[in-house]
Amino acid sequence: MEINDNLFQQSVACPLKLFYYAKQQKQRFGGLPFRHRNKLHLRDAVSLRFANRKFTSDDTETAIRETAEWLKEENVAVCGAVLKSGSLITRIPILVKEGDLLTIVQIHGKLRKRSQSSEIASVPKSRSTTIYLLKAAYRSEVVHRVYPEAEIAVRFFFPDKTYRCGTGKLYTAMMSVRNSPPQEELAEECRRLFTAVDATAGTLIVRKNMPENVSHRSFHGLSVKAICDKLTDAGLSEGNVLDVRIHRECKYCDFRKNSDNESEGCWNRFFFDEELVYPDRHVFELIGHGNDQHATQGHHFQEQVPFIDQFNSFEIIKKSGLNTISIYQRRLLQLIGSRNDRLPGLWMKPGIQKIKDLNYPLHFLDFEASTAALPLDRGFGPYHPVVFQFSCHTLYRDGSVFHTGWLDESDGNENPHVQFVKKLADVNRIFEGTLIQYSQFEYRALRGLLSEFQRNSMLYEHEIDTIKALLHAASNGGGDRLADLSGIIANYYYNHRLRGGLGLKQVLKSILTYMKQDEGRIELKVDVHDLSVNLLEPPSGKLNPDPYGLIGTKEMNIDEGSLAMDAWISMKSGLLKQDETNTVPLLLKRYCSLDSLALLIIFRHLMEFVPEINGEDLVIFKELDR
Repeated sequence: MEINDNLFQQSVACPLKLFYYAKQQKQRFGGLPFRHRNKLHLRDAVSLRFANRKFTSDDTETAIRETAEWLKEENVAVCGAVLKSGSLITRIPILVKEGDLLTIVQIHGKLRKRSQSSEIASVPKSRSTTIYLLKAAYRSEVVHRVYPEAEIAVRFFFPDKTYRCGTGKLYTAMMSVRNSPPQEELAEECRRLFTAVDATAGTLIVRKNMPENVSHRSFHGLSVKAICDKLTDAGLSEGNVLDVRIHRECKYCDFRKNSDNESEGCWNRFFFDEELVYPDRHVFELIGHGNDQHATQGHHFQEQVPFIDQFNSFEIIKKSGLNTISIYQRRLLQLIGSRNDRLPGLWMKPGIQKIKDLNYPLHFLDFEASTAALPLDRGFGPYHPVVFQFSCHTLYRDGSVFHTGWLDESDGNENPHVQFVKKLADVNRIFEGTLIQYSQFEYRALRGLLSEFQRNSMLYEHEIDTIKALLHAASNGGGDRLADLSGIIANYYYNHRLRGGLGLKQVLKSILTYMKQDEGRIELKVDVHDLSVNLLEPPSGKLNPDPYGLIGTKEMNIDEGSLAMDAWISMKSGLLKQDETNTVPLLLKRYCSLDSLALLIIFRHLMEFVPEINGEDLVIFKELDR
């Protein structure tokens, strides 16, 4: 099979990934993923430093021919250069030719100061930077095989931490950099945005001797050439021919457990133990600390972890706590569950009754924000937060609910923050009652906007007053108006189906599964923006409810925050295809609407049990799904 840049890096971390990538049929929705398009936008910004820029086609075979033809020129910068040697292939962000010198140019998102060293001459302690060198080492190996007589150099470009944008038109100007000569103002901005680092020496070290912190023990100390030969000649795609054992990288591997596309996960296939009762419960899913230590000791499954006898039942754990449910107690309950012992379906502490004292109306808020290396507005630096969307489900005391949402769909030049504050202030009775968030994200976003506007307080006096009124209630002596539902869940709520995390989506799914399995409900229909969704209906191929899997189209879905961010950046940068221009905004609105709706559902679920608590813990035992 073909080995490309990403597959080389993944296989060096664990040879078993080659087996799974060989079997996996990757399907890309809507062409290039949004994140990759945004990275190409950064590449285009760096390309403005070079003369005679040429851009290869998306089609790989065409790009190979274009690269070979253009590299016949004496001086050229090939953006998206594709080189192939046997079964090894690489697509290099920019390959610059100057006579006999070929320079591999990589663009990375990590912030760097110009005052830092301008050279990476050794393998650093930073794992992320070592991975950058690993990519460059593989690419230089392929370049060497195709052009053995060429001298090879490597340069990394990083966004400059101290850079501040001098124009408010950067996004729109970037839309045409491939098709026309750049304006000098734009070229200068892009030169100031990035700082260059010579990584030639560091890349050569990695190419000769593979570092341990980015590679499996099978490859420690080998050269990239030897590893490439091993990957292509040893038949690694046939299975565990190198006798790989469970190791540190398993923690982050997508193939470790069963997935929709692969009926049998890696650990079930290669490390199956007939004595295990719950082979799908791995130690890495235990909440809290200590998982790495257990894995080092050979305890890879939850039921293998040594148990503390004095905490061998739910009743004992319940008595061991105070007024809250600790992370350690949750961890112990997971371990009890992995031994098939008795657990409650729900366990709630009296502190959960705090929610009944909240002032109405209740505004369940969700914001979406982006942090891009390319600054949006004058004065912004790389990764300046831009809040581009909100959804608000307002619950009135009479039980009625009203939804309000807004998404920035303006052109690339426009900073959405003034409009964001205006639209949020237009929400019915938004300055009354309580704003409810999950974690502190919305609070921090409003504080960030306040600081941004205060830097030019004469111009944004109205916006400053609006945000202060949103944050503080005059009727409450100026106290904060935001309530954090995540704190209520973390301190006072336990659901047997919450395994390994307390995030919004995990909590929502656990509650919906409880409703479906323990209450016998088969339908819970709600409106998610323009779509009617049965929250208790599992997506295709799933066993349990997950409404985030129901809000997409056949071609595309936006179901998590980083994807929403990348999709909006692509939209703002003019990188959407014609058939995506209507679909992407629609999916963004559905996603954000579902997030704020999730808060409402969680709140109502908790309120159902508030009358039953009466100052003591509420424990509900039912037949549990295992």
